[in-house]
Amino acid sequence: MSSSPLLRAARALPLLLLIFGTGGCGELPFLGAGAETIDEEVFIAVYVDLRVEALGGPTGELSSVDRRRILEEHQVTEEELLRFVEVHGTDVHYMKRIWDEAHRRIRAVDEELLEEASRPKDTEDGEEEGPGP
Repeated sequence: MSSSPLLRAARALPLLLLIFGTGGCGELPFLGAGAETIDEEVFIAVYVDLRVEALGGPTGELSSVDRRRILEEHQVTEEELLRFVEVHGTDVHYMKRIWDEAHRRIRAVDEELLEEASRPKDTEDGEEEGPGP
């Protein structure tokens, strides 16, 4: 059974962010372990909404308008998201837990969308469309 493009992209992106988003291995000297960031729940929720929006579109990319809208809905900035990755990105176990939870939520959305797509659509007179007699 092959996975959807939504799930494949969700699996690949965290690894890329860990590799390129943290500036390499080891602790970043200008960021202490106690550096303040947005809450992990906020990070996960924003990340999931951004990925679902991007992957739900025809190009798989997120427009700047949609990005701004989602960030505003969550009252967070792009810099705050990047700061979260910078501060926590070198803690592999912590970030694995974050990405696992984000992946679980994306998978749930993907499954919900697939289920919706497989349901019979209602016709204008209120009857379900289905195979004819």
